[in-house]
Amino acid sequence: MSFEMEVDVPDHHSSVSSSDSRTGRVVCDHCHSDFADVVALQSHAARCSVKAKKAVNARSVYLSGFKRSNDLQSAELRAALNVYGNVEKIIPDHAWHRYAIVQMKTVEEAKKLIQMEWLELGNQRIHIKAAQLKPIPGEFEPQEFTAPQIIAELGKHADTHIIEQLQAMKNAFGIDSESRDWRRSTITFLERLFGKFCSFKVTPQLFGSSISGFGTKYADIDINLTVAPPTEEVPTPMAPRDLLKAPLFELVDGVKATYEELMAIPKKSQLEFFSRIMQDRLYRSHCILSHIKDVTRAKHPLIKFATHSKLLCEMSYENDFSATKAEVLERFTSDKHHILHRIIFVLRLWAQTQDIYGPCRKQRQFYFKSYAFSLLFVAYLQQKKILGPVTVVGSNLMDGWAVDYVFPEFFVGDDDANIIAIIRGFFIFVAQEIPENSVISIRNATIQPFDAFFEANAADERITKGFKKSLLNIQDPLELSHNVCSGVSSDCMSLLKKKAMRALAKLKKAPQGHQIGAIFDLDESACLSIAGSRTDDPEFTFTVDLPKGTSGRLVSNAIDKLMEEVLQFERHEAEDVLPKRRRLNAGYGEAVYSTAAPVWLGRRKLKRELARRFPDVHSWQIEKLVTEALLEADDKARSHAAKNIALVRFSLTTRFDETTPTLTLTFTPSYGERPTYTDVFRFLKQFFTNDNGKLIVDVLRDSVPAMFQELKLTS
Repeated sequence: MSFEMEVDVPDHHSSVSSSDSRTGRVVCDHCHSDFADVVALQSHAARCSVKAKKAVNARSVYLSGFKRSNDLQSAELRAALNVYGNVEKIIPDHAWHRYAIVQMKTVEEAKKLIQMEWLELGNQRIHIKAAQLKPIPGEFEPQEFTAPQIIAELGKHADTHIIEQLQAMKNAFGIDSESRDWRRSTITFLERLFGKFCSFKVTPQLFGSSISGFGTKYADIDINLTVAPPTEEVPTPMAPRDLLKAPLFELVDGVKATYEELMAIPKKSQLEFFSRIMQDRLYRSHCILSHIKDVTRAKHPLIKFATHSKLLCEMSYENDFSATKAEVLERFTSDKHHILHRIIFVLRLWAQTQDIYGPCRKQRQFYFKSYAFSLLFVAYLQQKKILGPVTVVGSNLMDGWAVDYVFPEFFVGDDDANIIAIIRGFFIFVAQEIPENSVISIRNATIQPFDAFFEANAADERITKGFKKSLLNIQDPLELSHNVCSGVSSDCMSLLKKKAMRALAKLKKAPQGHQIGAIFDLDESACLSIAGSRTDDPEFTFTVDLPKGTSGRLVSNAIDKLMEEVLQFERHEAEDVLPKRRRLNAGYGEAVYSTAAPVWLGRRKLKRELARRFPDVHSWQIEKLVTEALLEADDKARSHAAKNIALVRFSLTTRFDETTPTLTLTFTPSYGERPTYTDVFRFLKQFFTNDNGKLIVDVLRDSVPAMFQELKLTS
C-alpha cells in the first residue's frame, strides 16, 4: 500500500478529515491521530511527520534503468534534470545502484518531469515516474487462541482423565506439523539468503518453545544467529570494505563478505548487516518476511520480523546463553512421563489467555515473559519440595557462568487429584504466597530476604551491581546477575494475583472432569461483590511453627486474645462451629470476625515509636497500644462501629498439630471489597508469622509462665 502522489501541503484546518460523533474529537488527515479539539490539532499539524513525508514525496520522482553506478550522482544527470526545474537532492540506491530518488524544489517542477516519462542520459534511457512512500507496516499481531476456543475443546474430553485432557490441549493448541513447517522453512530461507552475501558459515538455529514444546501453534519463533569462519580458502577483496555501506550487488556479483570484514565491525553492527540484507530482500520482491524491525535497546539486540504472515520471529545474534536457558528449563522439569511439561503448557496457555503476557505487544515489556512465568512455576514446585535444587558441575562456562548441571530426579503422579492439587497449589502460591522484598533462587531452591541475598553474594560484583530489584525477584538459574522479573510492573502483578484468585474460586466449584476448563472461564461471577454477599472466593492459608510442647488449647486462647483484645476485631460465633471441648482439645477454632476500623493501616511508624518509649513491654502489649491509638484517632471508624457498619467480615479457622507443632490459620472473606480483605489477609499473615510467631509465644509466656519455665522455651 502506498500514499497518493499528488499531495499539496494543506493549511491547518484541512488537517481535519473527520470527527468522532460520539466524542467530538478531531482526526489528523495524514497520520489519523485524534485530538480533543481543533486547537490541539493545529498545534500537531506543524510537526506531523507523516504530513511532512507526504509533502516531500509530492515533489519527488523515481528514476530507474541505470547501468553504471557513477551515473547516479553524475553532473551530467543533474544538468539533464535542471532543464525541468531546480534539483534539491539526489538520493541514490546505495545497495544495487539501479535507481535514484530526485527531490525537486516544487511540486509543479516534479509534475513537469514526471510527464516526460523518460530522458536520455548518454546511451541510456532513464525511466521516470512518481515516487511513492514506502509503506509503514503497523505492529504485527500474530493470532492467539482464546479462552472460549480452549473451553470448547476441553468440553470434548470432559469424560476423560485430567492427564488425557492436558494431552488433548497440547495436541489441539501446541506446535503441530504445519507450525513446525513454518519454523523450518523460515530457517531454510534465512540460511539461503545470508549464504548469497557471505563467504563464511551463517547458521540460524531455533530455540525456546519451538524446541521445548511449551509454546502454542502461534508462539513466537526464537532464533539464534551464529557465524563461523569458512573451513576452506575463499576469495578476498582487494581492499577491506565497510559491510554497512558497501553496495550489496558487489557482495553478490563480486567477492562475498568475508569473516574478517564482519569481525572488523562492532557486534551490534554485525547484526545490522544481516538486518540490511533482510530489509533489502523485502523491498526488492515479495518474500515470506515482513514487518522487519531492529530492536537495539534490548538486553540482547535482536531483529523482529514476521514470517508467512503467521508468526512473529525474534532473531538474536551469537546469543548461545538464551538458547541454553531454554534447554535447561526443559530438562529441569522433565519427569519420566512428561507430566510437568503438560502442566506447564496448560498454565502458559492460561497466562496467555488472561493477558499475563500483556494485553498488546507495545505493553509487553512491563509484563511476564513466558520464560519468567515458567520459572515462577518452578519456584512453586521447589517450595512444595516437588523439585529440589540443581547441582552445579562447573566444567562448562558461558559468559563466565556455569551452564552444566546435574538435575534432581523426581516423581509426579498422573492421577487426577494430584494434578489438580499441583495446579491449585500454584494458584494459591501466586495469589497468597509470593514473597515480597525477597529473592527466589531457582539454582538453590531458596527464598532469601534482600539483605541476606546480597550479603551471601557480596564477593561477586556481577550480582551485587547487576541484579535489579523489583516487585517480584527470581534469580535466573544460569545468569545469576539477572532478575528475570525485573520488568514486571505492579499492574501485571495485581492482574496475576486477581486472575489466580478467580481461578481458585472456579476450581473449588467445578464438577469432576471440568476443572481445567474452569480455570479458563474467569468471568466476574468468581469475584466477591462489593455488596457483601458470600461468594466462592478462595481461602487464604498460612502456617506458623511454634515451640515444642505447646498446648493446642492454649494456642486457641492466644489467637482469641490477639484478635479480640489486641486488634479489637469483633467476634461472631460461626454457625457450624464444632463443640467447644473438641475445639479446645484438638487446637481447633473457628470464628467470624468483623471490624469497622482499618487498624491494619499506619501501624509500623506508631509501633516503632511506642517500642522506643516502652522498651520493657512485651510485643503483644505494644501492638495493643498501637490499636488503641489508631481507634482513638479514627472518628469515622467510631461512627461506623456505632452504626454497626463493617469494612470487612471474614472467618478465621485455626488448626494446631501438637506433634509438629504447626499452627495453620485459614482466612475466608465473606464481606467487603476485594482490595480491603486482601490487605487484611496480608496484614494478618505478617502479624502472626513475624519472628516465628513471636506474638503468639509472648501471649503464651504471659498467660502460663510456669509452663514456659518448665519447658525452657524462649521466644
